[in-house]
Amino acid sequence: MPFFVPLWWPLCAVLLVRIASLPLASTWYRRTRDRHDWANPDVLPQTAREWLRDRAAALGVEIVVTDDRAKTSQNAFYPRTHTIQLTAEVAYKADPTAWAVAAHELGHAQFRRRYPGVVAVLFATQVPRLALVRVGAALALGNALFGLPGVTTVALAVLVLHAVLGWYPLVEEAYASAWAYRALRDEPAITPAHRRAIRATLAGAFGTYLLPRVAIAIALSQWWIVRAITGDGRLGELAALTGLGRAVMIAATAMAALAAALALSPRLDRALGRRIDVERHALPLLGVKLAWIVMQLAVIALVWDLRGDAAWAWCVMLALAPVVPQALSLVLAPTLLALTPVLLLGRRALVALAGPGLEHSAAYAAARARGEVELLAGNAAIGRIALRNPRAVTRAERALALHALAFVPLYVAYWLT
Repeated sequence: MPFFVPLWWPLCAVLLVRIASLPLASTWYRRTRDRHDWANPDVLPQTAREWLRDRAAALGVEIVVTDDRAKTSQNAFYPRTHTIQLTAEVAYKADPTAWAVAAHELGHAQFRRRYPGVVAVLFATQVPRLALVRVGAALALGNALFGLPGVTTVALAVLVLHAVLGWYPLVEEAYASAWAYRALRDEPAITPAHRRAIRATLAGAFGTYLLPRVAIAIALSQWWIVRAITGDGRLGELAALTGLGRAVMIAATAMAALAAALALSPRLDRALGRRIDVERHALPLLGVKLAWIVMQLAVIALVWDLRGDAAWAWCVMLALAPVVPQALSLVLAPTLLALTPVLLLGRRALVALAGPGLEHSAAYAAARARGEVELLAGNAAIGRIALRNPRAVTRAERALALHALAFVPLYVAYWLT
């Protein structure tokens, strides 16, 4: 596939719109929150942590407070462990923006408690999303090699389904924000200025979920670019493997057989997991993963043009699914490299727009000092929260995870040829 195809440029532009949407929305949210934080002194009668304490306890929800010393520090609700995590900059501030964030996380707990059926439906819609985006992108990228009629349309349909399912989590986000505003607007200490700050904070947070989904819709509306790149494909004279190529296929088949065995046998996967300390062997495991990706890409590059029939083309396109992010990165790398100055300017612009940060008032400093013991406990506990009462993997999830084995038909077709 030739590099620097003229249509790579608009394709990269569309992809960059999607990639930049979340940083842009997050920057705008932080800037909005910071502006209202500085405009409203920390004079509310309670910190956000204190306001949340009794209300969370009534729902059986635990609160942990963390800072930058923790393994991860964010404002989040963990439904598996009924835990709300607050950053120190939210927990120990007594202003409306901090209350809004704390109330929003409690809104998630309320939603999960009141509408378990809706939550189950929402979760079910999210299970196939990873498989859909990988398969759709693999079909689109792979068909640029073969130009099979109708395949690019199928890829678009798969990606549209992925995008539609991505809108469902906004139901919970909208509920959490609406519940938070209703819970705060009638508080005696909340003034009209505070209500404006609360609305702006909640709207900005919702925008971090909304804007990326709008960006996906915009990207898919430009599908004509993919159709134009695909054209009649790039399959010319059929190739043949050398001795070295056949040796690579033998090694890759052995690795593929092991990967398939681990994926199809949960018992074998668990037994291997018990024998390997993931944290201690993180670097070797990363090396194995990278070697596997390189091997898969090498196999596809070696064999894609060995045959020209439709069945072979489908095997190659499906084999791209497990490694489609890396394959797409390689294809677009020269164009993206040429766009590096634009990317650097965009990053600098986001930094300039980020705002001054939250106000660290004397009241905040005092509250944080009083909560130092709680902070240390929260920093120590947050790494274990996700491991408590882990949710069992459903059969549907395990079945859909088998999209990672989409390379198997290609190996079978190769050795049966």
